[in-house]
Amino acid sequence: MTVIGPSGSGKTTVLRMLMTLETINGGVIYVDGKPLTHMPKNGVLVPADSKYLRKARSSIGMCFQHFNLFPHMTALENCMEGPVQVWASPAAKPASAERNFYRWSV
Repeated sequence: MTVIGPSGSGKTTVLRMLMTLETINGGVIYVDGKPLTHMPKNGVLVPADSKYLRKARSSIGMCFQHFNLFPHMTALENCMEGPVQVWASPAAKPASAERNFYRWSV
């Protein structure tokens, strides 16, 4: 996905909200059909706590435009160089791991 627009149009704010670095004033942000900014509690959505946000962030990747990019790599190679998750055993690996890997690396 690419986010483009003129300076001041809110691109950085949108990215900061998706990485939960900004607190939203209203509504709920959903990623892959699951609430990102809120969590279910007693049948209703409430603002997410830090534990829920950490877990939600683990399935979101972001590559900066300039800061900390490897100059010897292409834009695609920089995006593919994201953090790698390692599981203690194959049984510990979530079923969604393969789907998420291929979704981000295509």
